[in-house]
Amino acid sequence: MTAVTELAGKVALVTGGARNIGRAICRSLAAGGAAVMVNANTSRTRRKHTFVADQVGGRKGAYHFADVTDPAAVAKMDRCDG
Repeated sequence: MTAVTELAGKVALVTGGARNIGRAICRSLAAGGAAVMVNANTSRTRRKHTFVADQVGGRKGAYHFADVTDPAAVAKMDRCDG
């Protein structure tokens, strides 16, 4: 089976990406070849588990804990390395 790479070279930021629909979106984007940044504001443990699950197949990504309504927190997200 050939890996899907239609999103190769793309970066996706998924807010609320640690659980439920957000987690499914992260997994779909990663399966498509995107590097995924998982952002969560309340689910620290689940956020990291989602990030680790998305790394299957050597895809790059990151996770970050931030309130996206806080401009200072959002500004720090571009410097996040997991």
